[in-house]
Formats: sequence, C-alpha cells, structure tokens
Amino acid sequence: MTLGKDRLAWVEVLDMMNGRRSTSNPKVQIPFDSDVASGHYVLLHRPFAEGPQGDDPHVNYFKGKRRLWEARISCTFKTAVKMEDLRISTSPYERLPMTAAQATTQRLLVRCFGKSLNCYNSPGDDPSGITEGEVEKPLTSVPMTEVDQYIPSLAGEAPPDLLDASFPKLGRLKVNNPSAYRADLRKVSIQPGECHTFAFWGVSRMVDLIKWKLQTIPFVKNTSMDAINGAPPVVLTIYVLNPGGEGETRHLDSRMAVLWKTALWSTKYPPSPERLNALQAAITASGHDISRFDDDEHDNVDDDVDDDD
Repeated sequence: MTLGKDRLAWVEVLDMMNGRRSTSNPKVQIPFDSDVASGHYVLLHRPFAEGPQGDDPHVNYFKGKRRLWEARISCTFKTAVKMEDLRISTSPYERLPMTAAQATTQRLLVRCFGKSLNCYNSPGDDPSGITEGEVEKPLTSVPMTEVDQYIPSLAGEAPPDLLDASFPKLGRLKVNNPSAYRADLRKVSIQPGECHTFAFWGVSRMVDLIKWKLQTIPFVKNTSMDAINGAPPVVLTIYVLNPGGEGETRHLDSRMAVLWKTALWSTKYPPSPERLNALQAAITASGHDISRFDDDEHDNVDDDVDDDD
C-alpha cells in the first residue's frame, strides 16, 4: 500500500535537475546530485486534516509546533563555497504580468520578514522589448545563514539521517541566539568533501503548501498562493551567487551555480496539463526525463487518487 492511497493530500516534489518525483513525508531520504554538491533531502508537511493518515510515518511530528512544514537537506560539497554566498530562493515557474493585488501582497510579505532575513526580492525584468543582454527572473531569496538549523559533519563523519527521530536535537538552532548564529555561519568556508546539513521552517507558518494558501498574515490570510506566485508550481532553489560585473546586483542565471532545484505543488491544486508538459520538456531539454523511483519505498504517489476528494 502506498502513501498516496492513504493520505488526503500531500505535496508533490519534482527535482528539476534529474526529473525524479517524490512527495512530502517520504519513507526514505531522497537523493540529489549537482555540480556543486550531492546528498539527500526531505520535505515534511503537517497533515492536510486531523484524523488517520494511513501509514504516514510523520503524522505526529507537527503536534505542538507552529510550523506547517519543514525542509531538510544534507549536502556533500564538490567545490569550495563561502556560506555567505550560498542562498535559497522561491520563485514562480514563469514570469507573468503582476497585478496590483499581487504586487501589494508581495510587498506585505517582504515587509513581514524581509529585513530581518536579509531578503532579496525582485519581480524580475520585463523581457518585452529587450533584444540583448540577460534578464533577471522573478525570485525571493535569503542567505543560507538564515536557515533554522545547521549541522556540520566532521571530515569522514557520516551525515545525519534526515528522518531520524533525533534529528531535531542535532547541531545548532537559530532560535537560541539568532545574532550569534548568523555571525558564526557567515564565517564558515566550506571545502570540497565536507558535509553540511540544513533545515528550514521559519516562514512555513505563513504558507500552507498543501492548502496552497497564505496563513497567519494580516489582510491576506487564506489567500491563494497564486496571489504571489501565480499558478503552481512554486520553485525552490539553493544556489551559490557568484560575483557579477561592475555594478551588477541582480541575481541572474549566469551568476548562479545551482546546488538543488525543485518544483512543488499540492495534489489539491496541481499544475495544468500544459504546465506539466512544460516541466517535462524543460527537464528533457537538460538531458533528463521525468521518472519515478523504481524502489517501492520511494513510490509515494498514486495517479489514481482523486485530488478533489
């Protein structure tokens, strides 16, 4: 029996670098690989509703917590990276004309947490009429020094199991001393072969990925995520921001060395068939095909489930 037959709804996770699909609350860690690092990740999410969730192994994790979801990623680096150059971003799949309501909602969100998190937000460059030069895509980005939990591994030491019950007790938590935590992480210089593990959930109480709605934010509570992201999916990326040309401050693709990139959507609010085809075409163009894990333990998705139940 797969998790898909038991859960009411979940988050689909598509690795945009290798085409693998997984789900929130997986039974095993999900592997990834890029030119910057390799490792594993998991996305945990509060159940869609109270009550039995079949064989979901994480159903009790969120009891007593305000967070709605939590992402964990363990990275063994292939190149030298300064922690202060490592960033995580969210972005829509494609740039669409922004309505006044979307712009207002986005500005409100940035004001809520942007300054404290050293947030970079851009609506992207309007490509219309531009015949030369690179355009910036829309994104909201914070440095990895803002993650909520950081676990360095000593040389030769195995990285932590992201699904182990003891994981929340490992490493350092930002909440204990945010200023010292940030200052210490800014000093970290990562060397090839080192493993560094991160977990983040700070903004999760504002965004319910399964319900595809904004939460706990004045004036926009229960507003669809379409108001700031557009139609699903939302793209989550970890990247190294390399130096740009003189005076260049935009986060251009040419400045990014991508470590990890995934597209997320709710089974309650999936992308349109046309968007799914575009996702597949984008991955195929990069030399990969969308595929599911062969191992039954990874098969957390069931196409026969009615998303409208």
